[in-house]
Amino acid sequence: MANKEPAYEKAARAKAARKRAAEIQASKSKKRQLVAAKGRLMVIEGSGGKALATAAKRLQKSVRRRGNPAGVSPWDASGIFYEIMDGPREVAGATPRTVLLLYAADLAFRLRWQILPALEDGATVIAAPYVEAGIAFGRAMGISPTWLRELFSFAPAPHASYRVAEENIPALQRGKPAENFLEFAFLHLRRSAGRWHTEEIRMQFLAYLKNRETRGKCTLLTPEVLESLATK
Repeated sequence: MANKEPAYEKAARAKAARKRAAEIQASKSKKRQLVAAKGRLMVIEGSGGKALATAAKRLQKSVRRRGNPAGVSPWDASGIFYEIMDGPREVAGATPRTVLLLYAADLAFRLRWQILPALEDGATVIAAPYVEAGIAFGRAMGISPTWLRELFSFAPAPHASYRVAEENIPALQRGKPAENFLEFAFLHLRRSAGRWHTEEIRMQFLAYLKNRETRGKCTLLTPEVLESLATK
């Protein structure tokens, strides 16, 4: 019978492993911050559709009025969601976690090919949407905040965060699933097993983003805010 590892040795080994993991994570975070520091990352959170696209273009225009180069990184730049929409309709819908994994994969693509290269060149990038829209959906679906934060831990923190007001947008103006992340998610929820109250999920999604504004984590993007950004 093999000798049992002493408790103190096991604890020391576990502590060393945790320390090494923390060092690796800190190294990755430092690298992301250094890259992001060369440019300016501004994000607009929302479900998608015309409201978010219009807000991104207006923010881009405000930044450019100050003489700064600026570009927009939109949802589904990778084409992942488009390809799924273009696939067989009889396939069962994706689960909420799968939808979030797809969202994270698309965001990783945007960071690799759009956002980080532009930041390295010193430009301003407007990511619309970014991390918090994914987390808002996950929280509305009852997914663990820890799991969500770990999922999006690869993404650098933005220099400025905004949200669009979507509470009063009529249903017909929210956009199609190919244009709106939340509508894409709802389409798959309807195709999957279980009964989902999508309007309640939408309200929780929007409430999460509004609560971030209340706590000072983001700013509602209004015409006045856009004007102040253009003249600063």
